[in-house]
Amino acid sequence: MGNVISAALAATTAPANGTGPSMPMWQWILIEFGICMGVFISIMQTTVLSPAMEPIEKAIRARPGQPDCAALAYNLAFIAFASFMVSLADVSGRLFMYFLSAMLYIFASLACGIVRTVIPLMVLRALQGIGGSGLYGIGAVIATEVTPISMIQFNSACFGFAIAVAGVCGPLIGGAIAKLKWNWIFWMNCLIITVSMTMVMYSLPRNGRARLHLQVPFRRIDFFGHLLFAIISVLPITALQLIGINLYTTSTPGVTLFSVLMSIGVVCLVALAFWERCQTQVQSGRSTALVPMSFMRNGAFAATLIAIFFNGWIYFAIVFGLPLRLTIVNKFTSARAGLALASVLPAVALGCITASLCSRKLNRTTLVMTLAAVPVLIGTALLTWLGDIDSVRTDPISSKVLLALLALGFGLGLTISSATLVASFESGLWDYGSAHALLGQLLVFGGTLGVAVNTALVGVADLKHQILQLSWLHAYRTTMIICSALAGVVLVIMLVSSAFWPTRYPWVSKQKYIENQMSAWTTANPPPPPPTAPAPHTTLQLALMHIGFSHQAPAPPATSDVSNTGSAHDLSNLPQPAGNQKQPEGTEGQSLTSVSSQTTYATGSETTYATSSETTDTTGGNTTDGDRSYTAPNDTNGYPRPMSVYQLV
Repeated sequence: MGNVISAALAATTAPANGTGPSMPMWQWILIEFGICMGVFISIMQTTVLSPAMEPIEKAIRARPGQPDCAALAYNLAFIAFASFMVSLADVSGRLFMYFLSAMLYIFASLACGIVRTVIPLMVLRALQGIGGSGLYGIGAVIATEVTPISMIQFNSACFGFAIAVAGVCGPLIGGAIAKLKWNWIFWMNCLIITVSMTMVMYSLPRNGRARLHLQVPFRRIDFFGHLLFAIISVLPITALQLIGINLYTTSTPGVTLFSVLMSIGVVCLVALAFWERCQTQVQSGRSTALVPMSFMRNGAFAATLIAIFFNGWIYFAIVFGLPLRLTIVNKFTSARAGLALASVLPAVALGCITASLCSRKLNRTTLVMTLAAVPVLIGTALLTWLGDIDSVRTDPISSKVLLALLALGFGLGLTISSATLVASFESGLWDYGSAHALLGQLLVFGGTLGVAVNTALVGVADLKHQILQLSWLHAYRTTMIICSALAGVVLVIMLVSSAFWPTRYPWVSKQKYIENQMSAWTTANPPPPPPTAPAPHTTLQLALMHIGFSHQAPAPPATSDVSNTGSAHDLSNLPQPAGNQKQPEGTEGQSLTSVSSQTTYATGSETTYATSSETTDTTGGNTTDGDRSYTAPNDTNGYPRPMSVYQLV
């Protein structure tokens, strides 16, 4: 087995064309670039409306605070549907659901720029969030499936860079477009997503796994778990947002409503934990649970989920809060405040590249995330000590702010890129789609919750001071103190994870998981006797080809071949249908004679097995005929894939 593993890994990590013989380099680059464009736009829309609230409020004649609800609707829909869209992709097909998400996103973006009332804008922003969640979650799954092992680090660096930069670019792009015409904040998405979708659909291999579905029954989707997670994400954030816009704060019914919403959220959180544990125990094989318990049993991945949640809180607090703090308290212009935020971009890029290089040969993701918590802690502490109103109102952007932003950008780039790498390597063969979607959900959930807390702090401070500048000064200082505490918690958690659950070599966990799955499949489906001629593929190589990795093999025949057993592609080592495994059994006093034959029709894209059998009862003279057939998709080299492996997933 060791020689087979080495040969299979050599075939996948040293491809002839850089990304495997089944896909040229340019084709893989187009897929990667197109998916990263969709991820960038979906994350950017979580922050792009923050500088455009005033022109939108005037255009749709809304009351103060209502455009904030429209911006919040996108974030909440993104959080609630990211994992659900990945589960639907397992049932309906990756490419189909990616196309559906892109079309929904384009339609909602186009309509958002046309409407002139608040309620339709909120509904359309929610639909846009559903489409954006599919672009993020399903795009991450497709990119991981088509990327060979040798390029996984590069794929994670690209995703980390797109996610980290998108949040910072949102306010910058939104502020620049809002000065011209706010409608183009939505309309620009239509063109970009159309280009992205075209690149992905054109470049994906015609018979690749991303174009197939995983034959997961629709009933196995964890609807109740997704519903509980949606309630957990919506109710607490809504309660905090209502406090922030002063819809209620001092009244007794308002306090009661806030307590009820938060209590329901806590109860649903406990129920979700219990439900997901039951789902993992009841279901066998590939579970479509929202949070498979294998995630929680993996200490490194569980620590990564906690770290990405708290870092999302810090990330959005900086992106949303700092420009408003500099504008309101220090009287900066919007352009000047945006220029200060732009200093984060080079630091984020450097952090993503550094994280990728650190885990190029060994999986050092846990160590990198531990070290990344240090600059984040330093940056939040420096922002806590910003001067008061009089001391920095007319001064230029201080070196303290620039140093804090550079430290924060570098630490967040390291964290987000490393977390993407952990999701690829530590999640297991069948669960990396849920892993990537869960990372995006927790990042946006933590960020949206942090913004809601900051808004609530401003609302409470406004009651005390009645002066907007003082309210923002004290509220933002409190927010940065909370962020510093969260950064310290992340540092402690990652130190514990590094000590007790260090990450392993990049390919070991994935390879062992493949071996375990194939061992279980072989036990449940014992193969027929070995053929006289050597099989064209080993079981492990078929498994690697099944998950998207290529294998050197001779070119398939140019024309279709029709043959009986013993054809040019010897298929006797492949599993037969369940009906062909059993021999007829006669009752007492009966004598049965059975004659069966199998014919194989092999083409470039699929192989059809046609089995004909005839059973004769010599005592009664009855003859029974049985004909059956099934079709198996071929791999990129023209050889059939084992149907039982497909049905495993």
